[in-house]
Amino acid sequence: MIPTNIISIETSDLEVDFLCLLEDETYLHLEFQTTTKGEDLDRFMKYDALLYDRYKKPVRTVIVFGADVKDAIESKSYGSIFYQPEFIFLSNQDGDALVKDLWMKVENGESLSNADMGKLILLPLMKTEVKRSERVLDSAQIASKIPDKDMQTKVLSFIITISHKFLSEDETNKMLEVIEMTPLYEEITKRSQAEALDNVFKAIELLREHKEIDYIAEKTHLPKERIISLKRQIQQ
Repeated sequence: MIPTNIISIETSDLEVDFLCLLEDETYLHLEFQTTTKGEDLDRFMKYDALLYDRYKKPVRTVIVFGADVKDAIESKSYGSIFYQPEFIFLSNQDGDALVKDLWMKVENGESLSNADMGKLILLPLMKTEVKRSERVLDSAQIASKIPDKDMQTKVLSFIITISHKFLSEDETNKMLEVIEMTPLYEEITKRSQAEALDNVFKAIELLREHKEIDYIAEKTHLPKERIISLKRQIQQ
């Protein structure tokens, strides 16, 4: 796995969902979508162009659509550039039947195959009769039972990446409670603490440059009250 944060010359950060370096020295770019818009292909084409510019290797893009999407624009011409990623539609995949099957295997002490874990990752996007957030919790609970900790971390990472787009803050916290005893939770906690500290340092630097509170809040994602408190401490 390689970093998924692409710094563009326009000073805006473009974040792909997942980028994997394959054995054949090409990159697999995965995007997970619960909706479809005409400008999506514009965005993904730009991502791929920036990825190629950085790594100088072929990029294969696969877009996975959730159960609510039945169709999407498959290609687009930009003059000399013709862009056609691969699509996977999950509208016909029965998530309710799958979750029963996977729980049965786990409860019977059976190992999940690679195919099972692939389906488990996509479970939150499949067709279901319950709230999608419930299927996210099911997938996280099942993944937390995977005995191989490295594989467990990889599967949970995919599930979190797919799910964060449509989970509320409360639902996200419930999912984190499910994975609290896993190595991934410890990694997320450490990373969050480090990012929060980095944002504080950035806010202090911007305050010393006499930037506006609103501007600092936008750049650091810190609450305005926290920034005002930092300003007071600097002025003391």
